Amino acid sequence: MSFKSRDGIILSTTLGKKMHISRVIVKKLNGSISYDIPFHPSGITLITGPNGYGKTSVLRLIDAMFNIRLDTFAQITFEEVEIELSDGSGLAVRKLSEVLEGFNLSFGTRSSRKKAFHFQSKDFSFDDFAAESDGSNSYSLSFDKFIREKERKGTIRRLPGGRWRGRSGEALALEDLQVEFMKSSAALEEVPDEYLSVVRNSIPLFLSAHRLHGSDQATAVDLVAEQVRSQIKLARDEHSKASQRIDQDFPRKLLSRSELIPCTELEVRQAFDRLAESWTRYRDLGLLQEPSFEGFGKGIQKDRLSIAMLFLEDQRKKLEVFALIEKRLMLFRALVDEHLELNKTVTFSDIKGIEIIDTRGTPIPLTRLSSGEQQLLVLFATLLFCEPLPSFVLIDEPELSLHPSWQKSFVENIERIRELVEVDFVLATHSPTIVDGRLDQMVDLWMAQK
Repeated sequence: MSFKSRDGIILSTTLGKKMHISRVIVKKLNGSISYDIPFHPSGITLITGPNGYGKTSVLRLIDAMFNIRLDTFAQITFEEVEIELSDGSGLAVRKLSEVLEGFNLSFGTRSSRKKAFHFQSKDFSFDDFAAESDGSNSYSLSFDKFIREKERKGTIRRLPGGRWRGRSGEALALEDLQVEFMKSSAALEEVPDEYLSVVRNSIPLFLSAHRLHGSDQATAVDLVAEQVRSQIKLARDEHSKASQRIDQDFPRKLLSRSELIPCTELEVRQAFDRLAESWTRYRDLGLLQEPSFEGFGKGIQKDRLSIAMLFLEDQRKKLEVFALIEKRLMLFRALVDEHLELNKTVTFSDIKGIEIIDTRGTPIPLTRLSSGEQQLLVLFATLLFCEPLPSFVLIDEPELSLHPSWQKSFVENIERIRELVEVDFVLATHSPTIVDGRLDQMVDLWMAQK
């Protein structure tokens, strides 16, 4: 069951409904400033404001609300955060008190509050946490299961040297995952069920300035290329399964009069031309390797026209598994090609995923792209090929490393992505070029003060 709202950001609940965030209220951010921030019904909201007004902190708090990130709540000074949902319900986290050794948090909905627990800084120590398990290794076993589950879902990927990659390209050490494990273990025991019913199935993606522009960006381009490669391989595997299933059913359909539809030779040749065009397009996208089959020659016997059409229809059905990834690959190539130098273009393969070639067809290593080109490649690939797709995306300072002309087209690019993947966006930016006259979608924190 789903419904559309006039407001805000889409998120999924355990009931399979789609709701939107329509408003975020932050009280006493950094001890003094309070904001009332409405979200735009277009699905793209631009948050602006002077330095020091907390644009990044607002994004981090939204992310923390859905991911129950205790470290974020510890690091940011605030009194309360409320998120208003399109169905009239909402979420609230209140910092009840804060002392040297920790703080008290209250998690709840807009209609009910509950003191959840007292959080202490020592809880960040995995050794201390494990030591409190009375000598058993249950925490270690649970942590191993936690890691395996994240790897299975594809939210992290194991690298050599005891490190992982997050889905947006960030490097993760063992300690990072231990902290995340402890946060979720501690919080979920106390957070009210009505709160968890909203946040448990939501998947926010927070692309911080560090993630987009950090020193590890060179590795991030290789990671997203691998992500695209794996999705191309997955689509090809699905095509192989569909082909086998359809081929096995062909003899039955051939002997069934109801499956043989009368048609003309012109209709058969038109169907063949459409199929050949699709086949060529999918080969160009790296989804197929086999050359297209040959045509039917100059003439087709009249009693074989229906058989030829049945065969072509089966071939068309085999290609249907490529429909979604085709749209994503084509949009990704269009977006990246628009920002590459004139002598570069994007190609795809099941070996390297993403390749950049020059006019002579010579591959260009992804790490040799400019920082701005790498940034956009990582961003576009993350937004189009991230699995599972996020419920909403928070992007901090996307303008860094971008040429002014690229900044000017940035929101338009996000709109094109959103139209395909149906994910909403919140951007925090200093750049008037990013905003580019979209005053109706902009919330200036100077004006949003309560």
